[in-house]
Amino acid sequence: METSPVKRRRGGRRSGVTLVEMLVTLGLLSVVMGTVTGMILRTQREYTRQREAIRLQENMRNAEMVIARLLRTAAVDPLGLSIGRVDIDPLAHGTFDNVRVRSDFNPADGDVLDALEDALVYTSDDTLYVRWQAGAVPQPIAYPVRSLLFEYFAADDTPITSQALIANAAKAKYTVTAPAKPGDAAIKSRIAWVHFRN
Repeated sequence: METSPVKRRRGGRRSGVTLVEMLVTLGLLSVVMGTVTGMILRTQREYTRQREAIRLQENMRNAEMVIARLLRTAAVDPLGLSIGRVDIDPLAHGTFDNVRVRSDFNPADGDVLDALEDALVYTSDDTLYVRWQAGAVPQPIAYPVRSLLFEYFAADDTPITSQALIANAAKAKYTVTAPAKPGDAAIKSRIAWVHFRN
């Protein structure tokens, strides 16, 4: 006598997954997925933090490069027309936290109307601004920059503390401060020296 196929299936080993096995598998899968998702989120946060730290460093280098370039050409006057000048507090803040540099070099044509020949550097609202040309709109070049401070010295290292003596300046020291890390209250200062060409 033959057994029916239906009876064979019922009596033999069952195939498939029980509800308990499925719940255990889903539980394990959710733990693994939670761990992987957490690692991905931590990695993404670390990447963002590092990118912001690199951006801060690049902004500081950019600010230093621009300031150094402008101060190196301070008061250059190759035609001897007495048009080159350094104004150590053009915004009248009472501190040397801004500077205006007038020079005739781009090209040397007897005026200070060309780009970079009448530049103004200052900070406002944690941003470093540069006005590249007389009458132009100041452009933001670095953020965040908390402060900017200039000090001027004669060739014999005598400090120059007034506009009347600035013609004797041979070099300048400037300090740029910015946050050490993104979202950090700690401040990082960078100090650089520039010798005038005049």
